[in-house]
Amino acid sequence: MDRKTDRRSVKTQRALKKAFAALLNQKPLKNITVKELTDLADIHRATFYTHYEDVLDLYRDFENDIFENLTHIFEDPSLSSYQSFYNALLDYVQDNPIIAKILFSNSENFSSPLLQKLLDYLITACKKVWSEENNLTEITTELEYFAHYRIHGIIAIIRHWICCDYSMPLDELKILIAKLDATVDSLMLNN
Repeated sequence: MDRKTDRRSVKTQRALKKAFAALLNQKPLKNITVKELTDLADIHRATFYTHYEDVLDLYRDFENDIFENLTHIFEDPSLSSYQSFYNALLDYVQDNPIIAKILFSNSENFSSPLLQKLLDYLITACKKVWSEENNLTEITTELEYFAHYRIHGIIAIIRHWICCDYSMPLDELKILIAKLDATVDSLMLNN
């Protein structure tokens, strides 16, 4: 569905996405109705259908926005190390707790399409950095496994952090991840 971009449309879509995030934080996607969304967003039902075909269409647009925001952060040229990359992700998670909870902790495993898309993006970025840093012409099977281990590990730590209600201070978590990541790097470079 074509998305309108005038100011009123953008404002309406923002209100719908905010209401959608609040509902998605409370219940599964399949239980969210257009009526609930429009009541919470304080818009007319017909207005919803001007912008979206159904709740699933809104969900896809919501996911695309999250992914675009994350990739925009990750493409920042000032992120020159894995640690700065992870720190940016952790800052995003802390600054966007509702979206982070939806993205990282509402899915039972790594089966969420958005989370899988993010994992694929991060794994590809990880392999690209390794290739550039070490002048590699190809990624070996072993490096492929290291990339998966590294990225799935960071996601698992983030999920645990969210599930524990951010009980570890952000700065301490960043230090812990830096230590773990240095260990992975030393293993990778020694093989």
